[in-house]
Amino acid sequence: MWHLVLTVEISPSVDLTDGHSNVARLVWRYPIGEISFAPGRRIDSMPDFFQHDLVTTIHDLHTGKLDRLEDMLREATQQNPVGLVLPVTASDMRAEPFSRIIDELARADYIDTVVVSLGVAPDKQDYEETLQKISPLGERARVLWTDGPEIQSLYGELLDAGIPVSTAGKGRSVWTAFGYLLADPRIETFVLHDCDIVDYD
Repeated sequence: MWHLVLTVEISPSVDLTDGHSNVARLVWRYPIGEISFAPGRRIDSMPDFFQHDLVTTIHDLHTGKLDRLEDMLREATQQNPVGLVLPVTASDMRAEPFSRIIDELARADYIDTVVVSLGVAPDKQDYEETLQKISPLGERARVLWTDGPEIQSLYGELLDAGIPVSTAGKGRSVWTAFGYLLADPRIETFVLHDCDIVDYD
């Protein structure tokens, strides 16, 4: 059995002479991937992601077939359920990309829980319209209305405890949604999805 180790070199120049011409070079070598194979066996593929210390390889999502990638996700999420966070404002929710995102997610059966964190949405109509828009996702989807009375009351308690959560926006919406997912011990993986993606292709 042979082992092939791929490495990357980082070679910064370090001046040891206080600005003069003599320059010493330091070289660090980090392994970025390893594959084992028997002599004479053809190497068909290797993992597209490997992280070691400071250097990470780049995901290869272009050459992989979508069906194969989704099958891998289905298998992985059997043991590690995924919680997806969608931070939106009222204007985001009414824009065309959000409807497309919901249509795509309705077919993503490997996602266990979807949390739509709705912020900058002062009217109850914003909340009700969001509920209607995410209805294709079924029971696995929830809307956290961060401007609603329940969550505003929670923010008040946090402010009284010295936790600065008074600034509205997507950052607070994401933070709130992650807190919601943390309360579910089944969820092993959190995913954040931007809500202005126009084209998945």
